[in-house]
Amino acid sequence: MPSTDIIRSHLVATGQAEDEAAAWIARMPADYCATFGLDTIRDHIDAFRAFSAESPVSITAVQAEAPYAELHILSPDYTGMLATVAGSLTGLGVDIHSGDTYTLGARPAPAVRKGPIARHRLRASEKPPLQDRKLMVARLRVTCVESLTSSRETVFAVLGDRLRKFIAWREADKREEVRSALNHAVADRLSLSRPSRLAALSPVELDIDDESD
Repeated sequence: MPSTDIIRSHLVATGQAEDEAAAWIARMPADYCATFGLDTIRDHIDAFRAFSAESPVSITAVQAEAPYAELHILSPDYTGMLATVAGSLTGLGVDIHSGDTYTLGARPAPAVRKGPIARHRLRASEKPPLQDRKLMVARLRVTCVESLTSSRETVFAVLGDRLRKFIAWREADKREEVRSALNHAVADRLSLSRPSRLAALSPVELDIDDESD
């Protein structure tokens, strides 16, 4: 397990400002630091820093022993986000074999000066930027069971499109739309698949570090 000093030094050496690197490290749980290597942690931070309303999720397929793929899915840590990811994967015919999740804490809000101008500014930016909120890192070991598309890469691209849409709905407080879309996607997939081949109907081991509200 790399120490926080080693992680900080690595981040600074690869382009992060000293104070910014320290701020990110302060948000990381110990088991996250123990699980991922220095380069992967840096890649995760780079992905989080690039979050925007148009690009609020990152999906990376890491080399794993065939026929498995290891997915790193990074997103805001909304309540129920892991279920949204799992339902989206099932709806695409992706079989989750095991996984774990980690929550990076929210960045502390800067001190707000008192007075009418400060209150106006606070109302105008009620929601902090995505990268400053609680963030989820899901590491999932998966296989594509019965893909509707021609390649694994295409399945993961479609997954990204769906998660971006669901996150946009969550930002607009449209939770029911997310739940309805997931229910329909899973039901459609199960109706097309042989139950014996879907891990969605069998036990799946997920280790969850869930500190989301």
